[in-house]
Amino acid sequence: MQHALDMYRATASPNLSQERMAALDSAMVGAATAVTGALALWANIEGDISAVAGGFNPDTSEYESGPDPTAIVRDADAEGQHAMFRVMTWLYLTDIISEFWWPDYVWETADFCTAFGLAGPGERRMVALGPDPGRVRQEVEASAGYLGLKVRVGLQACVEAVAGETVPSDYAPILMAEQNWLEVCLAGKDAMQQALAEQAPQGIHYVKGVVEAREGQPLQHDPPPCLIGDDAAAKFDAAVALCESARTVLDGEAPFPEVDQASKDDFNTASNVFAKRLGADSEQEWACVTDAMMVGYAVREAESRAEQEQRGPMMEVAPDAPRWLILDTEAAAREPELPRIFAHGPVGWSAVQRWAYAFVSDRYRKRSGESHELDLVTATGYGYAFRRALQLLTD
Repeated sequence: MQHALDMYRATASPNLSQERMAALDSAMVGAATAVTGALALWANIEGDISAVAGGFNPDTSEYESGPDPTAIVRDADAEGQHAMFRVMTWLYLTDIISEFWWPDYVWETADFCTAFGLAGPGERRMVALGPDPGRVRQEVEASAGYLGLKVRVGLQACVEAVAGETVPSDYAPILMAEQNWLEVCLAGKDAMQQALAEQAPQGIHYVKGVVEAREGQPLQHDPPPCLIGDDAAAKFDAAVALCESARTVLDGEAPFPEVDQASKDDFNTASNVFAKRLGADSEQEWACVTDAMMVGYAVREAESRAEQEQRGPMMEVAPDAPRWLILDTEAAAREPELPRIFAHGPVGWSAVQRWAYAFVSDRYRKRSGESHELDLVTATGYGYAFRRALQLLTD
């Protein structure tokens, strides 16, 4: 773990402010502590329950196989340990953002993507979970619910990073290991907080809106959606699965949705206009906006395939109106309604926004070596709403 700490300290972006660099370094200290602690805690646990981890199937009267989280963490090789270190760094980094900078969560995580990168579904999952809603107004119950979910998602993400297998956060062996994993996470958090106090002895500045919200003043920013409730984990998991499906399209691992040439032309025309609307003034920025739109577009495509839903009556298009302009108008009108329209609700839609912003920002960094200031949240929503409108027009 010390080697990983030294490597990232040497390569982190010099564009980060002193406070952000202290946050990243402290998060890495917490991650190193957590991974080392997990390996030590589970070193003496023998056996492997993967043969029965999938649970009892009443249809076959047999137990099914599945990943054993304890064995996966315990037996991780050096590469797997490094993958867990990166996941846990994002776990603690998002904790720091929750405390000091939650109104600017997507922008902050994008900046840290530039410095630290975003590798694999486990790390994207941690970013998509978002800030603690209970810290907005110091609500203990909401924070407790968030902590429980974040602990499970953290272990879920580590299993995903090491074994390459996706399991839900309510997977029975994840729940069985939760108490031990909570101890690991809390030990890492203590180390992170101590490191942060040492590196920033004068304290960390809060962004505007954080202190005011805790004092009961009207919120200047929308708070993160509540992540407590029986279905919060399922909604989050389902939204992230749609995002990962979109990733396979953008990375060329799966084909783009099949549409006719007229629809392709509509999208290309609308995306050019929309990129200019957002202030994209270079080829790389245009590609960045288009990527964000395509995430939303592909998420909608995957969602509608899964639902096999009835879409209602087709849109009526005035004979003399360009199709792309009708679609553009419809998408712009529907974008603010997406948290309500999306199948997995506000929790799921926020996960899509965070996932998309971080993923596309990381792609931009890899292409240009720089960060950006583009409104990718709106671009993702526009792409999703555009696909909805296109389905109403053509299906």
